[in-house]
Amino acid sequence: MDGRLAPLGEVNWRRLPNAKQSQVQVVRPSTPSKPETWPELNDWMLKTLETMDALFRPIVRGLDASEYVEPDEDMDTTEADEGDTVL
Repeated sequence: MDGRLAPLGEVNWRRLPNAKQSQVQVVRPSTPSKPETWPELNDWMLKTLETMDALFRPIVRGLDASEYVEPDEDMDTTEADEGDTVL
């Protein structure tokens, strides 16, 4: 999975031990406050969302909620740095 996401930016797997879900972040340096960067940023967001959809849709469809097991260990909850775009 990382191999398909890594070309899009830094990949952070955020396990949230007190929640029933976790998060996958794809982070890249950007300056969204500058309108001239918006077309490139929009293209990146579109490509990233399409890649994540193609990657995770078949996995999620195959999940069985009755097989969910509560986590029993502390997990990393890494946050993105200021000035990064997170998707």
